[in-house]
Amino acid sequence: MLFPCLLRTRADSHPPPPAAQSAFVLLMIAIVIALSYGMRADLSVGVSEMQSEWSPGWTGWVLSSFFVGYFVGNIPGGLLAQRHGARTVLAAGVSAASAANAAVPLVARSPSLVIMLRMVCGLAQACTFPCAYQLLYAWATPATRSR
Repeated sequence: MLFPCLLRTRADSHPPPPAAQSAFVLLMIAIVIALSYGMRADLSVGVSEMQSEWSPGWTGWVLSSFFVGYFVGNIPGGLLAQRHGARTVLAAGVSAASAANAAVPLVARSPSLVIMLRMVCGLAQACTFPCAYQLLYAWATPATRSR
């Protein structure tokens, strides 16, 4: 089956996690999603200063390059989360996206390098929502899941 996380497993027979742990996991997922949206939108603010050094026409390519990586990596990110664990893949994705995002000012003079880093950032962030859904499934009690 393509989505084995939707099947009932032995983990469902374990007692539910304490409410404080579930709330903490939910808070961490919310922080990761807020970070992801911040990294997704930050170049829109800084591109006006960077484009003065670029030849005309690069701005659209730079701004759209994130979504190319995001589009390509969404399904593979979910499959990686199923295979290697959502926590591991989510941590690796956020770390890689943060590193790529932090490196953008270092290569700001070259629009092709900025495009490459933004694609890496989009590819790394593509696993965010598949991992978040798998974590929510694992940490939500059967009584609190929607039917």
